Amino acid sequence: MFKAGCLFLLCLSSTEIMAENSCVSFLKYAEKINMEKKPDTKLKLAVFICEKLEKISKEMKKLKKESSDIKASNSIEHGVKLCVIARTGVWHNMVAVPKQWTKEMCANYPSQFGNGGNAYYLTCMFGNQYTSGVANSATPPAQNCGW
Repeated sequence: MFKAGCLFLLCLSSTEIMAENSCVSFLKYAEKINMEKKPDTKLKLAVFICEKLEKISKEMKKLKKESSDIKASNSIEHGVKLCVIARTGVWHNMVAVPKQWTKEMCANYPSQFGNGGNAYYLTCMFGNQYTSGVANSATPPAQNCGW
């Protein structure tokens, strides 16, 4: 049981690759024990936990891939949505917003600054340049990034 316990502790490692490989090794070892004798409760619990850790590891890999896909679709080459709010002639603030933001969300954003902001612009940034729509208009910029 000592060897199984050591392998099980490796399953709990924070390093995903090590945890995954250790769990695979552990499960093979547990399978071998199952063939030789009836496993005890601790071994059954360890197998159960290791199987759950493998499932979590697979889900984490899937989420990481989805996350990198989202980052790629919101990259500078595809255009980054900006909601620009301003106090005409005094200040402006450019805020990078998620792709899910709507024109209405940007139009309502200046109200977050009380009486401070009196204008908004739908804006897109591509590389080193940006293009804006007309002040206080739901008309997107000429080079649109999804507004």
